[in-house]
Amino acid sequence: MYELWARVGISFRLTEEEIRSILSADLGEYNMKHIISSAFTEGRFELDGETYIPEASIEDINRKYNTGYDVCEYECSF
Repeated sequence: MYELWARVGISFRLTEEEIRSILSADLGEYNMKHIISSAFTEGRFELDGETYIPEASIEDINRKYNTGYDVCEYECSF
């Protein structure tokens, strides 16, 4: 199985407490990783923005897996 890094345009549906925890300097019992993970697991997200695979990721794929994909920025919008 290959591993591919991409930047994904996404919106999350979060509670006021989750937003406050993410945006505050002291995250308390919540942290961004936990909140985002929960939102994914619970389906509280929507792919709705620019999504792309940077050229550097394609170079990494070619180097790591000995492939010959064109090195360019692959992108799509939702």
